[in-house]
Amino acid sequence: MREMYQKRNRDLWASIERSIKIEQDRVTKKLEEERKAKENEERQRKEVELKKRLLEEKQQQEEEAKRKAEEDKRNAEAAAKQKAEAEASAKAEKERAAGESFGLRAAINLSTAEEDWRVARENLAVRLFL
Repeated sequence: MREMYQKRNRDLWASIERSIKIEQDRVTKKLEEERKAKENEERQRKEVELKKRLLEEKQQQEEEAKRKAEEDKRNAEAAAKQKAEAEASAKAEKERAAGESFGLRAAINLSTAEEDWRVARENLAVRLFL
């Protein structure tokens, strides 16, 4: 009888241990599935964030390039305008100086080098045909 009681007791404990093991395996499997799901969600979230960040960086680079191109264009236009103004100012100064020079030359009866050459050529041509 005692042997029967001990065998029954061992069988009961074996059954309890099997149930505990099954429950532990079920919980472990569930926890593993939850961990994998969280890892998958985290990976997907990181991918979305990475794509969003890359898109924002690309847009920022495009905006910066556009802004730089516009600034370069404005600088080029300003430089061209400044150059044109400088040339116009230089031309006006040259014309003013030439006008003053011509007025002074005319006042003291001096001719320019071009006029001297023209007169010399005319005189030479007249002498050759005479």
